[in-house]
Amino acid sequence: MIAVNLVAPIRLVKALLPALRRSDNPKIIFMGALSGRDNFPGREVANSASKFGLRGVVHSLREELRSQQIGVTVINPGNVGTPEVLGDLAAANLTGGEAIPLRDLLAILDCILSLSRATCIKEIDLPAMLGEGA
Repeated sequence: MIAVNLVAPIRLVKALLPALRRSDNPKIIFMGALSGRDNFPGREVANSASKFGLRGVVHSLREELRSQQIGVTVINPGNVGTPEVLGDLAAANLTGGEAIPLRDLLAILDCILSLSRATCIKEIDLPAMLGEGA
């Protein structure tokens, strides 16, 4: 969990930095989780810890790359309405009660990508209106 959610994103950004520096409108967008936010009542220790650590990476990386106008954003969604998540919610195998539509998450991504280099979107929390964390 730590390797996938925390170490791999660091290595990936390091490998992609030369290409990002050559881009007209470079953006780095990480997928965090509400469970990685301060005081979120999650029960998945490794996942929550890795997503919390990812937020720290994002904030540090943003400061490091700000002078180059490379945007670094983390999106912290709650349950996303994929078929698997909707099935788990229906079977009560997943807590949180509600899911956000996948199209809403995609709209947020489109918005971030459409902004100019002059704008900095630091972090977006995206809970379901009737879910945990709203």
